[in-house]
Amino acid sequence: MKWIAPIARLISPGRRRRERTARALYDHAVEQARQSEFYASRGVPETIEGRFDLLSLHVALLCRRLARTGRPGQDLAQALFDTMFSDMEDNLREIGVSETSLGRSVKTMAKGFLGRAEAYGRALDGEDALDGVLRRNLYAGGAVEAAQVEDMTAYVHAAMRRLEGCGYEEIAAANGLFPAPSETIGASARQA
Repeated sequence: MKWIAPIARLISPGRRRRERTARALYDHAVEQARQSEFYASRGVPETIEGRFDLLSLHVALLCRRLARTGRPGQDLAQALFDTMFSDMEDNLREIGVSETSLGRSVKTMAKGFLGRAEAYGRALDGEDALDGVLRRNLYAGGAVEAAQVEDMTAYVHAAMRRLEGCGYEEIAAANGLFPAPSETIGASARQA
């Protein structure tokens, strides 16, 4: 009967609750990343890569904050990451990526996400300029107006401030965690 304990842990109510919460957080990040203002006003490329990068930014911000709320937050951050890449795998399957290259594609995407998350973290810690990190990652080094990058930088700082004002339970509720993109449009002009 020793085999029952590991199986019971796999299907425990706590794990199922964490997975449901991670899914709700992921859906919240997806909804935020789909807002047209990011593409129309902020210059985020409206491509598969641009959408992935914007979603990665939001999930990275959530994971960063969750990781700082203690063990339950760290576990939820991992579940959020797992949920995102399970969804990425499903999406790749839907667009016809073959089973033989699926694992490699997801691994490449996960590696890209982790690199971006690390770069955003360093920038938010003041070790690198956030606008430069956004230019390299979110905008993929493409042509973008300085005001758009400044507005996006202001948005990221506003989002992080909002998340930092939330505890674990507030984040887990997955409601209103990010500012509306319009709250920071023209931030560079208001600061001048």
